[in-house]
Amino acid sequence: MACLTPQSTSVIVPMMKKYTLLLLLAVLLAASLACRVDRIFNPALPTFTPTTEVAAAPTITPTPPPITTPEPGARITSGDQAYFIGDWDLALNEYAQALDQTAENEVKAAAMLGLGRTYLRTGQTQAALDTVNNAIAAYPGTNSLADLYFVQGEIFEILDRPAEAADAFLRYQQLRPGLIDAAIYERIGDNLTAAQNYQPAIDAYLLAIQSPALSDTLYLNLRIGSAYLALGDLQTAYVTYEDVFNRTSNDFQKAEARRQMAEILITQGASQEAYPIYQEIVTSYPVSYDAYLALVSLLDAGQTVSDFDRGLINYFVKQYGLAVDALVRYLNANPDQHESAAHYYLGLAYLNLGEYQQAIDAWQALIDEHINERFWVEAFDEIAYTQSVFLNRPENAIETYLEFVDRSPLHEKSPEYLFYAARAAERDFDLATAATLWERIGTQFSTSTWAFDGLFQAGIARYRLGEYDIAISTWQSALGVTTSPDQTAAAYFWIGKAYQQKGQTQAASDAWLQASTSDPTGYYSERAADLLAGLPAFSPPAAYSLNVDLPAARSQAVEWVRTTFSLPADEDLTDPATLFSDPRMVRGAELWRLGQYEAARREFESYRLAVQDDPGKTFRLAEYLIEIGMYRSGVIAARRVLDLAGLDDAGTLTAPVYFNYLRFGTYFREIVLPEAEEYGFHPLFIYSVMRQESLFEGFVTSTAGARGLMQVIPSTGEEIARTLNWPPSYTADDLYRPVVSVPFGVSYLDRQRDFFDGDLFAALAAYNGGAGNASSWRSLANGDPDLFVEVIRFTETRNYIRSIYELYDIYVGIYGQ
Repeated sequence: MACLTPQSTSVIVPMMKKYTLLLLLAVLLAASLACRVDRIFNPALPTFTPTTEVAAAPTITPTPPPITTPEPGARITSGDQAYFIGDWDLALNEYAQALDQTAENEVKAAAMLGLGRTYLRTGQTQAALDTVNNAIAAYPGTNSLADLYFVQGEIFEILDRPAEAADAFLRYQQLRPGLIDAAIYERIGDNLTAAQNYQPAIDAYLLAIQSPALSDTLYLNLRIGSAYLALGDLQTAYVTYEDVFNRTSNDFQKAEARRQMAEILITQGASQEAYPIYQEIVTSYPVSYDAYLALVSLLDAGQTVSDFDRGLINYFVKQYGLAVDALVRYLNANPDQHESAAHYYLGLAYLNLGEYQQAIDAWQALIDEHINERFWVEAFDEIAYTQSVFLNRPENAIETYLEFVDRSPLHEKSPEYLFYAARAAERDFDLATAATLWERIGTQFSTSTWAFDGLFQAGIARYRLGEYDIAISTWQSALGVTTSPDQTAAAYFWIGKAYQQKGQTQAASDAWLQASTSDPTGYYSERAADLLAGLPAFSPPAAYSLNVDLPAARSQAVEWVRTTFSLPADEDLTDPATLFSDPRMVRGAELWRLGQYEAARREFESYRLAVQDDPGKTFRLAEYLIEIGMYRSGVIAARRVLDLAGLDDAGTLTAPVYFNYLRFGTYFREIVLPEAEEYGFHPLFIYSVMRQESLFEGFVTSTAGARGLMQVIPSTGEEIARTLNWPPSYTADDLYRPVVSVPFGVSYLDRQRDFFDGDLFAALAAYNGGAGNASSWRSLANGDPDLFVEVIRFTETRNYIRSIYELYDIYVGIYGQ
């Protein structure tokens, strides 16, 4: 294939779209690497050849003249937007209309590309393949050809036709060299491996390793080792694994490499050399699955393995019964000298088996026999948690925590465990004991970071007991140990609430005034301001408008950035082109364009962190990311500019309003506004929830498995789909589609609001923490929404409601009139 030169690109550049141009800037920088693709096709080297009859893959060719008919081009744009939000029906319609309305090859190819990838996302794999194949055959000289090959590769992967997938991705690579070479060659290598075409797979992996990449590529060396194994080249495979072991700092890679080395020795008949390697893996890397495989190999060979190691490994692979058996044997065989970890993991294994008293006995033995050794501190917490949560014996949990505090009063965990003891008492509805224990933190551990939390919770407990004077005094003491404005605001807020209960309205107003000015934009300050104004929670603005003069606001922001940071007059703050001198931006943009959103995010995030102290680049990056739809990283970048200007949370709202439009955007309006109207929510409230849930990142998955813009858990999604009579084709992956996630989330929130009689605090608690929990917490609050927030037992849910309250006030401040 030919390599690009400045002469060959000069014809192309004026006709490409704005950000595609930026990608081409990097092509020349990577020309030498792009040319090395020929290694795979050099007849002197092991090679693979195309397995399907497709059009010859040219290099990038000059773009045809500009499209003269705007309507088909506009439909392509509309289809792309519909595809981005997951509206498959609209996307298919727009692409089909564009295809029917144009005679331009460029538009036809783009329309068929859109149709093909949309068919793929809707599970119509054969239709996708037919469409893409027809487009490749009919329009080989268009700018869509590379993307068509990429989608073709994705289709072949789904159809389990790996050799053809590798061929398709290689053709993409020929057309778009120097952009995402490492990712493409890795994918080619994986598919060739699946096709059992091992030598070309090795060649592809080597090209991936030689290509610029964001992360360490030693995992590819492990795949190369496996390919050599499959070829029967045991010596090269062994050397490859040994090299990985020597170079990696990742214990999981070390364990895999060593186990493969041992397997090779076994194959060569050198069992006595392999067994010590297996033993090393078992002892050094018990958390890895390779340790389990090594353990099995040793036992199958009749080798002796320490019961302690067997116990740990079985625990980590969730074989809890086997873990108990091994650890008990170990402890019985070594009664006088043994590892404290044996008791700890024995307790955890019993816990997972539901044998709670045996778990407590194991941890108690650790406490008695291994004072101040490893896991001694944790054992107290495990016992107390098991007593409180699994055995419903909070009084025993309190005793356990207090035992630790009495035995180790100077330990850093003592105030924390004292706090947990009080929480156990509160959950047992013994508010007087809870208050006393929390107050003890403020007196005994006044310099601890737990001091304010203890006194604050003590005041809440006294308030719930109706002891308002003591509550006020406690919160006043808390003011003496505050370490942040939000703590100050919280104390004054509840002092005001207590005065309100006493009928002292002026004292209440005075306290709320203090609270409202202590932490502007913070929950307690905003809530105090609403109480002073006589407004209920989440009061809608009298009027609002989402129509803003963005160009004027942007001009103001550009000048502010230039002035604030004394940037030179010739630094262009309106064009992101200079950012693309960094290969991470090049790779990120190409991956994003291909729909590889998570991989793109990693590239963009790496670059964002690299330039986070450069306000000019960070500003341009924020605008670029938001323009392409990568809102989370864009919002974070915009905030970083304000951080560099020395602005705190409240101060950021005094910056040019353009920053507010970016950070608190009204994205996905075409979905949010009609859903908010249908269910009777204020749009600004839905935006506040969405921003808190996902920061507008539709492809995000939480650690709990929640998906999409509104972070709906798959099991809840299935329930909502049934309730809304969603088509039978619905799957959990649909939650990543904004056009699904938003209606599902708003519908579910509406159901919770109805269940809780219009109480938005309770509805939000149910949305985040479960309806059953919200009902329990609500029963403790006696109809007081502010007390409801405080009695929520989940820290995450408490903070969730507070954050949404803050966000809503900000949104109202920006768009309300």
